[in-house]
Amino acid sequence: MNRISRWLLCVVALMFVSPSFGEDEPAKQEKGKGAKGKTAASQMMSKLEAIDVTPEQKTKLEELATELNASMATLREAGFTPELGKQKADAVKKAREEGKKGKNVEADVIAAMDLTDEQKTMLTKASEAQAKFQKGIATTLTEEQIEKLPEELKTQFSRLKAGGKKLKTAE
Repeated sequence: MNRISRWLLCVVALMFVSPSFGEDEPAKQEKGKGAKGKTAASQMMSKLEAIDVTPEQKTKLEELATELNASMATLREAGFTPELGKQKADAVKKAREEGKKGKNVEADVIAAMDLTDEQKTMLTKASEAQAKFQKGIATTLTEEQIEKLPEELKTQFSRLKAGGKKLKTAE
């Protein structure tokens, strides 16, 4: 009887302790991800779900997303933090509100920020990886598919597809 009591006590103790071992895992999985635990690539891919893509396009988009995720993972391992990315995004937003325009705004902002050379290099590499991802999406989608996207993405991808030139709108 005494052995059975001890055995039951051990089983009950394990039932209470075992769920606490799994609680640390979700916190580790969230590290390095943006809003709602999603990567930049998965956030963009979820916006593209509204349009119909061919299997070939889907494969190409998934390859682009995998490439971006790998680049960003490498940068995170080298010390790139979400706070650093947010700091840059806030500085770019402030510069645009002040009326600065052009494709060199990000480069000017990075140069003006009080960062180490290593941090500036990481920000530049992150921007280049995201630009390559977005350019890849723009070249993969057709004009008709781009027209079905939300307005902000439609403008962005149309401009990228046109080679970065300003688009003339028919009035």
